[in-house]
Amino acid sequence: MATYDFNTSSPGTPGNSGVGVKSTQTSLLGKTFTYMFLFLLLTVAVTVGVSAIFQFAIKDVNVRNDAYFITLITASITQIVLTVVIAFTSLKRGKAAVIPLVLYAVCMGVLLSSFTFLGLEWYTLAATFGIAALAFGGMALIGTRSKKATGMGLIGFGLLFGILIAGLFNIFLALFLPGGFAIVNIITSILIVVAIMLITAYDVHNIKQISMRCQADNNLALYLAFNLYLDFIIILIHLLRLVAIFSSNR
Repeated sequence: MATYDFNTSSPGTPGNSGVGVKSTQTSLLGKTFTYMFLFLLLTVAVTVGVSAIFQFAIKDVNVRNDAYFITLITASITQIVLTVVIAFTSLKRGKAAVIPLVLYAVCMGVLLSSFTFLGLEWYTLAATFGIAALAFGGMALIGTRSKKATGMGLIGFGLLFGILIAGLFNIFLALFLPGGFAIVNIITSILIVVAIMLITAYDVHNIKQISMRCQADNNLALYLAFNLYLDFIIILIHLLRLVAIFSSNR
């Protein structure tokens, strides 16, 4: 997240500061969710486009598989580099990492297209996307209304940390008990979805609090939107993992 002076007074009209604060909150929240929507729209468009190209435009199976593997590796490496670029750029006040953010959304679209090669139909992807949107939207609404969002966020971060630690033992489980590994994957994905939903409520609540102290700066809105975008993508990916696991067991 970019470094901003969060202690700056909220802009408002003297004698009517409440109206100014409310206007600033609405403006920052509006910009943040608008940018997030645009990132998601770009990701979905790339996912559909890449899936169509590799499934229908390239007929030779060997060429398609090789080209797609190279594309996925390139997107993965590029995304890692972009993560570092975005992190360093966000430390500089007034620096907008628009291009890295857009490229990150493009790379994410390429990586998400891999689910179509796992046998998931487009309508399954669409339904999963809708479920993720409902889950995210519900927690975002709670974040704007609830005064307990901070506690929910702490629970979410604690749960996520515990899952990451427990994930280290999955390696040994996969070696000695392959059958149990799939069950652990299902449980882990469910817990991660729950954790990120709680964190989503916290993030939206945090945006609301930030908007009380800062002007609705475009760069700030971009970085906040990127945080929410990542929350949504993580929820979506783990829901897709669950769908893929259950589909493969049929």
